[in-house]
Amino acid sequence: MKSLSNVYFIFNSKISRFIFQYALKMILFFGTRPGREEIKKLHGASCPFCNQSNTLTASIQANFFHFFWIKLFKISKHEVIECSHCKRAYYKEEFTKEMEDALKR
Repeated sequence: MKSLSNVYFIFNSKISRFIFQYALKMILFFGTRPGREEIKKLHGASCPFCNQSNTLTASIQANFFHFFWIKLFKISKHEVIECSHCKRAYYKEEFTKEMEDALKR
């Protein structure tokens, strides 16, 4: 606590008094958390592994930065497509042109 008192005497103004008396006693809650998961059936696209059509399901989830549990902005977005027939999962880097087109619809 000695270092804080030295700083207080160096910056002895109305603003610094406010900071040391009130603002340093406040607890801030911030961090990241996932948003709602969106599940979308991809019609017209076929699985490149098992060649079954209309078996792909996309799962899309975004991560947000929050301040006092209020979402402020999106940090990242995770997209995964899974085939319900062969259970193969495809990550964003593995999407075919057909999958991307079906996902945009």
